[in-house]
Amino acid sequence: MRIEIFGLGTSSSIALDFAVDTLKIAKEAGATTIALTNYKASHIAKYADIDLLTGDHETTFYSETMISRMSLLSLVDMLYMGVLLSDYKKYTSILHKINLLVENKNY
Repeated sequence: MRIEIFGLGTSSSIALDFAVDTLKIAKEAGATTIALTNYKASHIAKYADIDLLTGDHETTFYSETMISRMSLLSLVDMLYMGVLLSDYKKYTSILHKINLLVENKNY
């Protein structure tokens, strides 16, 4: 499967509504959507064509931990590198253009 346009959303209690809304908009626009979440029954999965799950299990006393965030960030990093390496010349060129656009945006 070759994906040209896609939406990526991560699920956590932080900014969950924003992530769900963003993935919903991407799906409605015809993009292939990917949800990264710790829970199979997560609300964000409703709008995902591809649902990537971590093995994390949070409890009431052990929620919102760095470990669960690290699992999601690891998935993001693997996807990023996979896309980048799929066409290194193309995507490094795009990244270079983005860097030029934002290089003077130091706040």
